[in-house]
Amino acid sequence: MVDYLSEKCGLSTEEANNASKALIKIKSPKNPDSVLKFLKQSGFNDTHIKILICKYPRCLSFKVEKTLKPKVIFFQELGFSGADFAKLASTNPRLLLLCVDKHFRPSIDFLRNLLGTDDRIARAIRRWSKLLSCDYVKVIVPSVEAFRRCGFRDHHISYVVLQRPTLLFHGPNWIEELAARAEATGFRRGSPMLVYAILAMGNLSRTSFKKKLKLFKSFGWTEEEILSAFRRAPNFLLASERKIRAVMGFLMDEIGCKPSEIASRPMLFMFSFEKRLVPRYEVLKILKSRDLLRFEVQLWSAVTITERLFLKTYVMKYLDKAPDLREAYIGRVGSELSSAARALLCY
Repeated sequence: MVDYLSEKCGLSTEEANNASKALIKIKSPKNPDSVLKFLKQSGFNDTHIKILICKYPRCLSFKVEKTLKPKVIFFQELGFSGADFAKLASTNPRLLLLCVDKHFRPSIDFLRNLLGTDDRIARAIRRWSKLLSCDYVKVIVPSVEAFRRCGFRDHHISYVVLQRPTLLFHGPNWIEELAARAEATGFRRGSPMLVYAILAMGNLSRTSFKKKLKLFKSFGWTEEEILSAFRRAPNFLLASERKIRAVMGFLMDEIGCKPSEIASRPMLFMFSFEKRLVPRYEVLKILKSRDLLRFEVQLWSAVTITERLFLKTYVMKYLDKAPDLREAYIGRVGSELSSAARALLCY
């Protein structure tokens, strides 16, 4: 069996030794051969198979027709290609073990009532495959009910599940605690913005939240300004300490903004500092230095518009008088420049 796992499945000697302990009842290569053949026909590549066997070697003892094939067909009907399902199953082998009729279909029915379409269900499962391998009655249902008690409507819960399905796995008490923390910062129960606050709070422990408050206060923000900014754009507090220091230093030292001005525009912390704020500032600086702008343009208004609109408004329009704008922008944005923007700039 160790030789078989090494030669046929690509496992190292150590991995094969560990996996073989779960396969001592297999006396013939017949069934493992049929499993491997079926997996390859179903879209599993060598890497998927190796990961799967290392995590759950017992799958080599599964019956193809009875155990494996129904799962592949079920996920195909749900919208997963062979490669999609291979990725899911290799990272979460429990998907190959559970019964389609007794487990998967009831779970999907519940998710369909919550999320609406199979496409949305597939998106959520791709983000967190345990949505379909957990006991939905014990795990998902209580968490959904907790969201409802906190004033969330079903379309709000649907958004949370699509954005961060792992929130459902922390339990109802944790969800209610997050809602209480968000309300303590000024969010109203039932408000659509509470959804974004919950998603942000889910990534911020109480200690991390206090550290972010202390950091912004060190730059001259008042606590009310910080909480007001959080209510406008909860995700701004998810910026790393390094990014916060870079953005604040740039806006205060380079541009001369006051802390209160920055506090009123928390969205600035949600854009890339190196690939958005700085390149657009450099373009505006060139335009101002050559008196090409007929009116004063604030950085925050130039940062928030789409790349295509920014290029048309502040770059393409002035290339005849300032041809270095093209390189000034491309040089800063680099590989992150979209293909559409690159085509526009190179036209």
